[in-house]
Amino acid sequence: MIGPAALPRLNAFRAELGLGPVRRLRYWWNLAPHLILMFPEWFSPPQADWPEQAVQVGFPIADRFGDTDRLDPDLEAFLDAGAPPLVFTYGSAMRQGRAFFTTAVALCRRLGRRGVLLAPQGGQAPADLPPEILHRPYAPLSALLPRAAALVHHGGIGTVAQALAAGVPQMIVPVAFDHFDEGSRVRRLGLGTVMSQRAFTPSRAARRLARLLASDTAAQACAEARRRMAGEDGVLHACVAIERIGETSGSASA
Repeated sequence: MIGPAALPRLNAFRAELGLGPVRRLRYWWNLAPHLILMFPEWFSPPQADWPEQAVQVGFPIADRFGDTDRLDPDLEAFLDAGAPPLVFTYGSAMRQGRAFFTTAVALCRRLGRRGVLLAPQGGQAPADLPPEILHRPYAPLSALLPRAAALVHHGGIGTVAQALAAGVPQMIVPVAFDHFDEGSRVRRLGLGTVMSQRAFTPSRAARRLARLLASDTAAQACAEARRRMAGEDGVLHACVAIERIGETSGSASA
């Protein structure tokens, strides 16, 4: 799934450098002489079974770059008009998220909270939403989450990082891949809670989220995560690591 999406752009860039194409991304990653891991040690300490060539840096917050880092006027107005909302997203690739967003609407009603539903594909968010709930195909989380009460999501590592940077608690409803691991780490660090898809019902989720929002321990952990994230720059550290690897490789070949 990842290969067809990533390889064309990767190989186009490699061609500019006079390098041959990569045909199977998964095996290329495993055999690479250097690996850049885009998460900090405080979130995931180095493990004994990791490849020796792995270099660990901080989280990248990608939506801070380019022309998609601003909230649209209607979303700005919605945020200005009331209390911080709950934000819901089930990932940019999710096409079967209707049940998740239906539960999100019911959850907001049970808690008496406003909500923002982020669902890029059509048919995911319920129609005829009440005025206290807004649907958007996209919004930059780095601009939205500092104005949110909590984030409810699938557990993708990029989304986890956005919540950490904003200092907001998160409820993770894992789908696949690394989502379960991210949820376990978030829960272990006191930054949020995890619910299975089966357990994610309006009544159960409302009780769990209410406890999370009222927890001073979670608030302190989120504030500490935000402080740590403010002192990190994953993109910068990755660039520095790549340049150092290039210098070392150049010296070795010379």
